[in-house]
Amino acid sequence: MRSVEDILLQRFDKLTPSSSIAVRVLEVITDDDVGAADIAILVSADPVLTAKIMRMANSSLYSMSGKISQLNVAIALIGLTTVQSLALSSVLQAVNPIEENDWKHSLITAMAAALVAPKFGSDIGEAFSVGMLHDLGISLIQEYDKEGYHKIRRSFTLPLSPDNEDLLLSLEFERYGVTHPALGATIMRSWNLPSEMQNAVKSHHSHQSTSVLSRTLQVADYLAYLVQYGQELSEPVFAEIDLDESLYLLGRLREQADQGIGMIM
Repeated sequence: MRSVEDILLQRFDKLTPSSSIAVRVLEVITDDDVGAADIAILVSADPVLTAKIMRMANSSLYSMSGKISQLNVAIALIGLTTVQSLALSSVLQAVNPIEENDWKHSLITAMAAALVAPKFGSDIGEAFSVGMLHDLGISLIQEYDKEGYHKIRRSFTLPLSPDNEDLLLSLEFERYGVTHPALGATIMRSWNLPSEMQNAVKSHHSHQSTSVLSRTLQVADYLAYLVQYGQELSEPVFAEIDLDESLYLLGRLREQADQGIGMIM
């Protein structure tokens, strides 16, 4: 008897449009002989993916003295890892349209991850990517059992406390035999995304991981919830900085979120 996880992964494979430019990007981007110019030729046939890349390259995340107008320059600037995450996001959106609030959370988490990455010594491109992809397992679970998953979500309030994180993962595993972080990491592995990114996504609701990228994502996820739900900070979000700097980061994130929602959506 097949597990729910096998069914979900098979649905993802079947629903992925074989003719999609984004799928082709995922297939070739890990080839050592492929560079920004090659990817630009491929991406240029997909106006939506092109627009996402150009918007990101010209966003406040990548401060430049002038505007980026050439696709190959934009790809070189943001990096192939970030392009890879945008392509995977496009594939997932084609498979199952993601609810607007979930897209906003992923985008704000990505922006938060890029903002705090220097604090942990994380690569900004990888940090942005794991922020965008950290909840991709939720999309696939909801395509399979939307009402059931909404029932699970109604079992706790946001932002998630450590106890609520444990409850969420427990309820997911009880119903599906897999959690959304584990499922997301499996999908990322199938598209050859870096193992450190896979591990960060897999552990983003676990506070046992010590990798810099995992810690970056955990903090970013928390900051994103604070921005989305209008809550204030009463203590630092992580030990490495004091309350004043935590408040500064939260303020910057709120400004970027207000300006940048249209960057990806």
